[in-house]
Amino acid sequence: MMGGDGDTWELEAVSWVRSNGNANTRRAYDGAFGGFVKFCNEFGRVALPAAPATVVMYMRHLLQEGKGRSTVLGAVAAISSNHALLGVASPTRSGLVAQAKKVVFRQTAAPRQKKALDVMLLLRFTEVLRNEFVDVRDYFMVLLASAGMLRQHVLPAFLSHDLKLASFAGRMVLSVFIETDKTDQRRVGHTVLLGSNSNPRICPVSWFRVYTSKRRPSERFFFHGVTPLVDEKAMASSTLYGRLKGLLRRVGEDPSLFGSHSCRRFGATRAANMGISRQLIASHGNWVPGSTSLELYIDDSVSNQLSVADAILSRDHSQVLRFLP
Repeated sequence: MMGGDGDTWELEAVSWVRSNGNANTRRAYDGAFGGFVKFCNEFGRVALPAAPATVVMYMRHLLQEGKGRSTVLGAVAAISSNHALLGVASPTRSGLVAQAKKVVFRQTAAPRQKKALDVMLLLRFTEVLRNEFVDVRDYFMVLLASAGMLRQHVLPAFLSHDLKLASFAGRMVLSVFIETDKTDQRRVGHTVLLGSNSNPRICPVSWFRVYTSKRRPSERFFFHGVTPLVDEKAMASSTLYGRLKGLLRRVGEDPSLFGSHSCRRFGATRAANMGISRQLIASHGNWVPGSTSLELYIDDSVSNQLSVADAILSRDHSQVLRFLP
């Protein structure tokens, strides 16, 4: 039920569209919106389309239950998304909900930002690897996610023919085809190119060759488990983070300080601090053009941060010297 007198067909329509979308997004939004529907049923309110006051009271309800900022704002995002699917005005755009969001920010602590990986961690990972299928697979997944700035749900979905070697201007290149991604609304696919480099410990081409020498060619999915599965199911979408945590523990790092976006953040941050344009980073990592969310993945280096004040104070530096003792 939608809650109150809402039309159940609307829920069916939303559910059907969601069932054919990204699995991770579907689970997150279904769970968050399901809680809102239950709340509306309990108090006789309509969930879709919902009134701004209903959304605000649900936000208050979540805060009273001790829910954190990301849970409350995630529920608001789910409510907005389901209204957008039906083409009806979202109550979350109202001034009342906007003010309620400010209350949420004042009353909740900001979630701790997870650390990004770095090149030194990748190198340390290679020092503890065994020459076995699982270790090679896990490290290659992390390396691929970092260099390609891949979302974690993309890796288990790779088919055996999605990754290929090619030659470009005398340089070996790993071509990675992403058939579907959350920002690929037209489902035309996206290709990422990863070139070879002089350090085999962090070279995508070298590790592609090592992994393909150990994987089973008969498997449908490029990344697969140790034992063959009768139904040929893909690995879980959370596989990357689980494998990353294992590598972090083996090099003495606290896995709780890192998250499922740590590889993607590392790639974006490293590229930005090496002078790659935001436009090219967005294209490589498959962000929506002009997306403001890209900035959340980039941590400016200390030298870049210092360059701001240096630029501000550098013009009349010679004139300041005459005032110094």
